[in-house]
Amino acid sequence: MSADKIGCGFCSKKRRVLNAFELKIGQHISEPGRNKLKYKERKHVLKANYFHHAIIADIKHRTDYEATLVLIHYADVRGFKNGSIQKKEEKRNLKHDEIYTIEYNYSKYTPKEIVRRAKSQIKKGDGKDTVTKDEDEDEDADNHENQTGTIESVFGNYNLFKSNCEHFATWCVLGTQNCFQFGEKRTILLISFIVFALFAIIILSILRLSNSRILEMLTNIPGFAVVGDIIYHPYLIYEFLELKRLHNNKSVCSYCSEEKLYILLTKFILFLLSCSLSLQYMIITVNDPLVPAWPVTILITVIFLIRSAMPFIQSVVKDFESPLTVKSIKVKQLSDVKRGEVIVFRQYGFKHFTIATKVTKSGKISLVHYNKSCLFTRVIEEVEIKLSDKTVWRLDPRKMTVFLPEEIISRVQSRKGEKKWHWRSNRSDHVCYWAVKEQLHMKYYKPKNNEETEIATKSEQKIFSSLEVETMVVHIRNETEIGDVVQFCVNNGTFKKGVGIIIEIRNSKKDPARHKRTFQLSLVMQAGKTITLSWIDIDLNTDTVKVKKFHPVHCNTMEERKNRAIAALFKSDNQTVDNKFKLVEFCVLKE
Repeated sequence: MSADKIGCGFCSKKRRVLNAFELKIGQHISEPGRNKLKYKERKHVLKANYFHHAIIADIKHRTDYEATLVLIHYADVRGFKNGSIQKKEEKRNLKHDEIYTIEYNYSKYTPKEIVRRAKSQIKKGDGKDTVTKDEDEDEDADNHENQTGTIESVFGNYNLFKSNCEHFATWCVLGTQNCFQFGEKRTILLISFIVFALFAIIILSILRLSNSRILEMLTNIPGFAVVGDIIYHPYLIYEFLELKRLHNNKSVCSYCSEEKLYILLTKFILFLLSCSLSLQYMIITVNDPLVPAWPVTILITVIFLIRSAMPFIQSVVKDFESPLTVKSIKVKQLSDVKRGEVIVFRQYGFKHFTIATKVTKSGKISLVHYNKSCLFTRVIEEVEIKLSDKTVWRLDPRKMTVFLPEEIISRVQSRKGEKKWHWRSNRSDHVCYWAVKEQLHMKYYKPKNNEETEIATKSEQKIFSSLEVETMVVHIRNETEIGDVVQFCVNNGTFKKGVGIIIEIRNSKKDPARHKRTFQLSLVMQAGKTITLSWIDIDLNTDTVKVKKFHPVHCNTMEERKNRAIAALFKSDNQTVDNKFKLVEFCVLKE
């Protein structure tokens, strides 16, 4: 490992394993925790209170949906402080076991080094906590490795708060201990506290306390707000110093560091505003105790709203988070820009993402992006800019699996004319990510038409893994196929929306030249006890189509889905279907 290598877990992504051949040695995986695990049969969803984490040390055997894995993780955990790091051979069957891989843009160590670090923390029977370094492994040292070539013991017995399975797995990959589940739980607890406070105010009103008593209680709130701000101020300083420490230790990438700094600045501004309002109120009441009631009420409400906004800042910022969390490089000269690259510049103070389609010798760059055509409408267009007029960056794609430049340009140009901009889910950065990123896992969605032997799983109960994996927005025609379950929302003169099974796809009669973006879907749909067949005209520049993606281990083949949909349609023509009949389940789920 090189000393300047960055390890960042803040921009990591969790992805469901569709096929056992996606699993690799040295991967960080997570699974639903077995304690109080529930399978909701009506929705075919597996619900867990927490996730367990492990490192794959070896893979002994596997087929498409089964695998025998050698895992290093905290095993035999009982309570909050029992359990140790062990290496165990365990069997997994994707029909029952829901496995996720944690994908890192910035991993500090190679898979081989990750396994070596994981093995170093296994407790030995002779009491030694270190493992001698193999001769063929990397000779670089890190902050936990001494001069004799051994890695010092960092983890002891299991501790929920300081030394749990996620702390261990992230340390193996990144070199630092992180537990991102705690951050999510903390936000939920804070929101719950705010909701509880609102209920408490309602209960006080129900108790019919006198107006003077309620006012007296409310007028004390600014004083408590000041005390809270005094306590909160050191916490903000601690967060800033912690961010600085992570940056100095190369434990956070530049993108995540910038994002976290913006969050801290927003929190600090809200903190100053809350302090100033509280202090101003206290000064006014000292000088004039007979202040009217209505300004007091407004001021207290504003303070309460400001204080309540704190827990929601993180979730709001998440909505603006770009999927392109890779390093940006400043463009110094025209030759630095290549066709098919993601180009970034500032627009109204915000980062704006585009795809370069042409670079001319005159210093102009042709870009495809969401352009603001009028006040409330944005359209994907191809425009030209001069390099001399703007400060421009290009994204380093080495951390991503990307299409070839010509394919990237073809994909993004196919979406020209689209008018579906959305501030949360379909901005220019989302368009660029779709055009650039090659989704290698998509090939595993196609169900295998073979019989597999049932093997024992770690679960004593015969529960099943979740059926639905994700809902994917369709941007070009070849992202749909016969047998898919689709949600559509179209407005071609008359507004229509619904869910159906595709049994046929045709070119559009209105605009056959734009066959990638305009087409017709023949859908079998259910409305109560009636099954119907409808032809839907789709124009992806204005209409929205989403494909529901299901785990292939539970699903029929696409051909079988189509045949079942037609059979359900024929059955409905002859007789009314049962109240409990569900078309999607009938077509998709294996019997």
